Amino acid sequence: MYQTIACFLALVALAVASPLDVDTTESRIVGGFPALAASTRHQVSIRHRSTDEGRFGSGHFCGGSLVNNRTVLTAAHCLVDERDKKRPATFFRVVGGGTSRTVQTEDTVVRKVSRVVVHERFNPNNLDNDVGLLILDEPVPATHPALRTIPMTSVSPNTLSSCQTSGWGTTQYGVSQTTIELRAVNVTVQQIAMCNATNSYKGTLLPGMLCVGEFQGGRDACQGDSGGPLVCAGLLAGIVSYGTGCGEPGYPGIYADVAYYRDWILRNGAGSGFRMPVVSLVMSVLAYFFVKLRDRCLLLMSVAALAASETDPKIIGGFPAEQGDTLHQVSIRFRILDEQGFGRGHICGGSLINSRTVLTAAHCAVDLKNGMRFPASTFRVVGGSVERRQMTENTVVVGVGNVFVHEKFDTLTMENDIAMMILSTPVPDGHPTLQPIERVASQPAVATSCQTSGWGTTIAEQNASPSTLLAVNVTVQSTTECNRAESYNGHVVPGMFCAGQTDKDACQGDSGGPLVCDGKLAGVVSHGLSCGLDGFPGIYSDVAYYRGWIDSCLAGKCSGAGGMVISWGLMCNLLTVSTMWNQSLLLLSVAALAASATEPKIIGGFPAEQGDTLHQVSIRFRVLDEQGFGRGHVCGGSLINNRTILTAAHCAVDLENGMRFPASTFRVVGGSVERMQMTENTVVVGVDKVFVHERFSTVTIENDIALMILSAPIPDGHPTLQPIERATSQPAAATSCQTSGWGTTIVGQNAAPSSLLAVNVTVQSTTECNSAGAYDGHVVPGMFCAGQTDKDACQGDSGGPLVCNGKLAGVVSHGRGCGLAAYPGIYSDVAYYRGWIDSCLAGKCSGAGGMVISWGLLVSVLVILV
Repeated sequence: MYQTIACFLALVALAVASPLDVDTTESRIVGGFPALAASTRHQVSIRHRSTDEGRFGSGHFCGGSLVNNRTVLTAAHCLVDERDKKRPATFFRVVGGGTSRTVQTEDTVVRKVSRVVVHERFNPNNLDNDVGLLILDEPVPATHPALRTIPMTSVSPNTLSSCQTSGWGTTQYGVSQTTIELRAVNVTVQQIAMCNATNSYKGTLLPGMLCVGEFQGGRDACQGDSGGPLVCAGLLAGIVSYGTGCGEPGYPGIYADVAYYRDWILRNGAGSGFRMPVVSLVMSVLAYFFVKLRDRCLLLMSVAALAASETDPKIIGGFPAEQGDTLHQVSIRFRILDEQGFGRGHICGGSLINSRTVLTAAHCAVDLKNGMRFPASTFRVVGGSVERRQMTENTVVVGVGNVFVHEKFDTLTMENDIAMMILSTPVPDGHPTLQPIERVASQPAVATSCQTSGWGTTIAEQNASPSTLLAVNVTVQSTTECNRAESYNGHVVPGMFCAGQTDKDACQGDSGGPLVCDGKLAGVVSHGLSCGLDGFPGIYSDVAYYRGWIDSCLAGKCSGAGGMVISWGLMCNLLTVSTMWNQSLLLLSVAALAASATEPKIIGGFPAEQGDTLHQVSIRFRVLDEQGFGRGHVCGGSLINNRTILTAAHCAVDLENGMRFPASTFRVVGGSVERMQMTENTVVVGVDKVFVHERFSTVTIENDIALMILSAPIPDGHPTLQPIERATSQPAAATSCQTSGWGTTIVGQNAAPSSLLAVNVTVQSTTECNSAGAYDGHVVPGMFCAGQTDKDACQGDSGGPLVCNGKLAGVVSHGRGCGLAAYPGIYSDVAYYRGWIDSCLAGKCSGAGGMVISWGLLVSVLVILV
């Protein structure tokens, strides 16, 4: 690898030693696209000054990012000569404010450099500590329209996060020509362990490095991009450092980790404490604040009906809760998810404070993406048992009649994070295992020992929740201590207090739950930085502080029962926080199918052969899948050309309101039969556009066909992911075909296999399917039946392929049950929709947005006709 680095540095030296030839072709960053000026205003070109003064643009050799109005962050290897000595400031100039390398406009900024800073431990042999700064001789105006600072992340990006890098570098390793126009490429953060494997970088990646790109190759930064930005969720996360080749299979790019070097950057940048104009300072502080709270945002929502686990984790540092100590504790659940699998709908905790009222956190009842409160019918409340997934004789299940969210709840600061749910029926007086708890009259004193409980996960950013209620004893902390600069830095305001200690805390799924001090309800689990993190105890809403608001609501005099709250949820969404609540509720096969301890299979099927399913892809909710690879699977699909997936319309529509999900909701994964594991051939790609048949009806499920256009093409000749040819006519009755998927084996259950499974099914006569004893006329043109008793597709297989005689003949649509006698599966007829598909492929079809004919409330969530 060191030969690769040496070659790479030699190319940099070559670039700065002589003018670069100007491209006459439209070359690009490897696998990329033209960069948008609005999303790359931080990007600068670092140039050899004397060369560039001779011909503007020819001096470019590295990229950089403006991190304050006088400081450019770049790679250390861009700042040293061939003897690894720091170059003088007079060697450089910095150009920004435009996407063209060679054209100056009125917005172009050209600055000399007054000081060069190279990390004192930079090692040119292995590129350890490959970080450096250029201090500009004059500041960039804070209001400049085309060149702006970018805030730095303080948390390393999660594995599988989708990020973007940009630059004017070459498209091919070893070629010194650079592009005229700025190019960008979307890349994926990879596990360091995978990059350090023997078939990749062989253990050479060190702390402070990120591995970002695609193992299948094809998307990467290249020479001339060095020093440039890696932006994740709108924040500067990495610095282009090195790699083996450019876009080489098995070798993603290596980046310096901005979070790792953040303190060094802050100490060495221009000015004391990064003095900036007020606007830039405020925005940077807000951005920094939100990154510090990224884990907190994860905690806030306890999203997506925490996946069932084969292990039994516990609340951080806790123990099994005693029923007698937690008679007030309830589980707040997404009703529809919970109806599909009891216990799977759990999202938050709560406390019964009278026979019809549950006290919880406001963020449990609000869609943080748009600030809208969820309707009361979204929820149900379960109590009376410490078991989340089992109903006992004492279990109480009750609907919610009304939800009151504090009218001043703020999703930015999490102030006033308090809400009440009014039950549709009261809990009987004297119930043996579910009883109201008395509220405290004053905030608990510092050092008071209290207890919190919940079904939340034990590890920040993981979504495995226990089946049994767990509790932990925590100590109330001083607000002064919590507000120290190295802790919450003034964030804890009136209405909040801190409780916890290292390795003892609440976590995701505990939100809204109780903090009990001296036998009374003193706090509501609100938020915190991660879970059980040293120096960051949990933050609770102070029940005593909100006594007046609570009493007013109980008297029917409070507001907060509908509409929108102050919402900055989009910012949390940009920080890869899973805000997919509505999507989790209603799309077929959603709820991020839980990994199971058993290995179930498609009904009556067998393990699929990779060679027989080269076309098969998994369609996933992107944000959920970024939180746990494989958990985002919702539907199947088929690759029909290198940028197009054919699937079912109901996979792309919210059946409750008929609205199509935006393309950014999804990502597509293919190239492997394994759902939960990434292999060297796994392809992960975003979705650029979704076309749903304009006449799709959620009543009759007619025209259940859709296309997803990928954000990047699948490489020609990919060994394990290839397009499939479409059938030109409906398969004849009695034809033997094969369908495949990662769907469940039992109707109404959401346990999905980790490996792709297939089943051979027989095409049935439409006349037989439409008989009174079967679908009774429901099967109309554009549909056909295939299957037999105990051989069928099921939930999670929707949208997947039916292959007959080696061609794609059908798309899994719906049916009554799964493998039920006399009710074969119903498939959308690919041949019937050939004209619509061809029209879309030619860019002439509609169906890219808006609402479909939706009567989803008349149809079950799983689109199974019952």
